[in-house]
Amino acid sequence: MELNITNEVQNPVLERKEIEFEINTVVTPSREEIKRKLAALKNAKEELIVIKYIKQLFGEHRAVGKAHVYKSAEMLKRAEPKYLFGRGKKKEKSMEAQKTEK
Repeated sequence: MELNITNEVQNPVLERKEIEFEINTVVTPSREEIKRKLAALKNAKEELIVIKYIKQLFGEHRAVGKAHVYKSAEMLKRAEPKYLFGRGKKKEKSMEAQKTEK
């Protein structure tokens, strides 16, 4: 996976960097893989990175996306909607679902 940063804007009010990126790959990578790659490129913690979106371009081996890299966990929780925190994480089955499968 080759990740290239196409645009980076510093947002001092929300204490974050807004990053637009491009990925050259056949298969769209997971959000966790992208977080690891961005954390390595920007020397940031994975917990402080939120992937806003990833769009695979039709007919091309390329995807584009946007991410926010925060300076603090407090600002991350205040600025981002809650539904983005659960995206890209593996879902755990509830106890009731496991009992019905048996």
